[in-house]
Amino acid sequence: MRKRKSGKYIGVVFAFTVICTAAFWALSAGNVLGKFVPEEPYVTGQPESASVVVTSEGKTQKGGLGSGAEPCSSEVPTAVGQKGSETNPFVLLEIVPEKAMQQFTYLCGDVDSGMPEELDAMKIGIEACKSSDKSFVDDDPNKRFDFQNDKFFENNFGRWFKDNRYSVYKIGSKTEKEEIPFAELAKLYSYKITNKDLEKAGIDVEKFREDYEADKKEIGKLIDKYPEFFVKDGGPRLRDIAKEDSRNWDVNYEKKVVDEGEFTSYTNKTGGYLLAVEPGEGDFGFASEEDCKNWIFTKTGTAADRWKYVENKDDLPEKAKEGIGQYGFWNNDTGIGWTNTSQLYDYNEKSDITGIYMDFTKVYDNNFAIKYYTRLPEIEEHYTIDYYGLKTNEILKRALFTFKDEDDFNDFHMKVICMTPSELNELAKKDTDETLDMIERADMYSFQTIGPEGQMVNDTQFFYELYHKWILGEEDYVFDENKVVRFYENDLEWDLITKILMRESENQNLPLVFNQMVGEMAGTGVTQDANVKETHMYVADTNQHGLNDRKAQGNLNNITKLYLISIQFDLLAKKEKTGMERTFTEDILPYIMKVSLGDKPEGAVKGTAATTGYYKRQLCGCSEDDWSQDKKERSYYLWNRYTFFPAGMEAADVEGWKDQKIIDKYVKQGYLPTYFDSNDNPFIGGQMSHQGGSDGNDDKNVTIICDNPNSNTNHSSLLANKGDNGELASKVFDTLFQILNGQSEDVENLTVSVLKQRRLYEKLSDDSVLIDYSSEAKYKTDKTLYLKLEVSNMNNEAGIIKEINFLNDSGEKITLDMKEAMDENANPLKKENVYTSQGTSPLYGYRVPENGKLTFFIPYSLHDWQSGYKTVELITRARMYFEKKKRFITGKEIPHEISIGERTLFNLE
Repeated sequence: MRKRKSGKYIGVVFAFTVICTAAFWALSAGNVLGKFVPEEPYVTGQPESASVVVTSEGKTQKGGLGSGAEPCSSEVPTAVGQKGSETNPFVLLEIVPEKAMQQFTYLCGDVDSGMPEELDAMKIGIEACKSSDKSFVDDDPNKRFDFQNDKFFENNFGRWFKDNRYSVYKIGSKTEKEEIPFAELAKLYSYKITNKDLEKAGIDVEKFREDYEADKKEIGKLIDKYPEFFVKDGGPRLRDIAKEDSRNWDVNYEKKVVDEGEFTSYTNKTGGYLLAVEPGEGDFGFASEEDCKNWIFTKTGTAADRWKYVENKDDLPEKAKEGIGQYGFWNNDTGIGWTNTSQLYDYNEKSDITGIYMDFTKVYDNNFAIKYYTRLPEIEEHYTIDYYGLKTNEILKRALFTFKDEDDFNDFHMKVICMTPSELNELAKKDTDETLDMIERADMYSFQTIGPEGQMVNDTQFFYELYHKWILGEEDYVFDENKVVRFYENDLEWDLITKILMRESENQNLPLVFNQMVGEMAGTGVTQDANVKETHMYVADTNQHGLNDRKAQGNLNNITKLYLISIQFDLLAKKEKTGMERTFTEDILPYIMKVSLGDKPEGAVKGTAATTGYYKRQLCGCSEDDWSQDKKERSYYLWNRYTFFPAGMEAADVEGWKDQKIIDKYVKQGYLPTYFDSNDNPFIGGQMSHQGGSDGNDDKNVTIICDNPNSNTNHSSLLANKGDNGELASKVFDTLFQILNGQSEDVENLTVSVLKQRRLYEKLSDDSVLIDYSSEAKYKTDKTLYLKLEVSNMNNEAGIIKEINFLNDSGEKITLDMKEAMDENANPLKKENVYTSQGTSPLYGYRVPENGKLTFFIPYSLHDWQSGYKTVELITRARMYFEKKKRFITGKEIPHEISIGERTLFNLE
């Protein structure tokens, strides 16, 4: 599959800038000539340009269109169609040093969305019932499993599984929320089968009833015998573990009268006579033995119809003989008749009962009555077969997105994918400029880690045991914090860090989440020892005051460097819009190179990354005694708080970090105001982790999991076993929702692409085709040819194609005759007034739906093409609704050109 041209690269111009500026710097610094010889053991070799090209994944917002770029591996989900579709699921990439640290994965709640199969809620519910020899549906309270109060879940999974309440959006509402647990007891499957269903399927009703009675305590056997009633197209998939779970099926059989029918009733109180006539000559008869017992007569149309009701005795036949008896007819003269009404249905046809009658007034039972049915009652047999078990409430899905209804909810697909840096590094080796690796594919990044020994996050032991005991099945696992892997040992390559930075600088709706413990790494340096100062960094070029106070730990870890950048800078900021004097994306990132890592110093943990970021900042003009060449060079790749300190800022500016005027100076230099929201000086303090990041309302996309900017670093676990009752997770979800659903004030231009249509032309690119006609040849007719086009709209309001023209090389144009234009369903393409979603401000043109696309065929004349009109021009206009400011924004008219060339013999070769 070829990528859409509109989303081919993120920052292609940016990447070109990186290459050019880095090459210029390398030449000017003499590095290309081999003058750079860093002292081992930190790095080796020469710094290289970090000219990374990022393949576009497309829109990360719900309903946005994917780029269609091919994944570099089957591990990477496709990005085809609308975000949330099966071919373009929303992907939350959770990056952890080792799999036991994953947390978002557990909250997705569905195996298909990334939840480990071993933590399948239905399976866990079955296990809980089995271990206690109880059931979710038993009528006996002593044998019924108490989901709310049983300690099974708290002992094995903690409070997050059933007690914590999470704040999520109600389905069908964009604003209203409800508090729900992660898992709850529910009716998971419900099947209703009637005798009519059986008859329609050609199944013997009596045989089914027999099988039901035999198998209702092991319903799986019944399902195997009659699978057609338990597999529904479009319905929930019946899982084998439920079918085999005999404890939790609730089955019920009942008869229901769905139509009372029509009848006439006669009683002994009204008098009259019941007369037996010749077989088939009567008005009614007994349709069944049960009817016979209850004196219910019906017109059957068979020999059973041998009874008549006679109101007056004078109307009885002359030879009629009276039958007397409470329960039946009996002819005293012949000895023929019945003493039990149940025998009336099986009368002996050879017996001559013609002429027997019964006088109602002589019946002993005063309530005796007959019902003569003119229309039979309708009775259905109903089998109700329900399965109860544990289900998850899809916490992540409902917290991060809103859905208009249940169908919208069920149709939305998301995946939580947990990978370690080393796995991502290996996967990226398969990537090309044309394909997507997982870093390029992700719609959200989450970095989770724990701190050094003695600095565990809340309930570290709990979620390690959850992973090792339940997922890996290590029943004897014992948590040992000394064996925990961290990002020091497992780090991303610098190219992948650059990809994240480039994507974050271009996509407003791409959340980047850290827990605070990632920030702890920034204060411990290469050797993870906060007391070892591995590099120095001057504050300013003009003021060397306080040199000894400006020592800081240098860090080689790439994820730590990403964190450092993210808490200091707004990655989305652009000087043109903000008025800043410096931004990270425009003034720093193009100058960051990469350099190969050498052996780390003795005592340092060996990492997995082979390269790291290299940034040559301007240093002060100090003497070599104060700042040796080795220290200078080391400061370029051993990063710390001062790595991006602005040239020209004074040491006094560091001391005045709480002065609003000085903060404004920092903000002008690209720093985030939140970088100064701390109790410690962000440049010389020790609390690198105490950053709040985005609150979701500030149009930024990086946030830190914490209670507040100065909270303790152990506030990191979304699966807290105690204490926060889901409040921390809900707070994080709120921020992520705001980021995912935030809007830029920029209207996204519509994109135009040629689609393949081999019988009509050969597609060269999204804006170029070749046809098998000659501009020199003479053709008998002026044939109409067609182009198949797709116009995509990534905005939340409908856009238009204003007009479609044919151009020649001189710029002269012919407005195409669109009478024969049609969409992909062969419907005529017509211009219309396209209103906003509020019914205002119409734009006149061909409608392109919001968050969608228009696929259509446009006609053009072969004669016009031969006359030199070989360029099709579409003029489009886009529009969006800006939620935050409650207003519509309309874009400019944008021309798109498609060239139509001719395929010559050379081209055919």
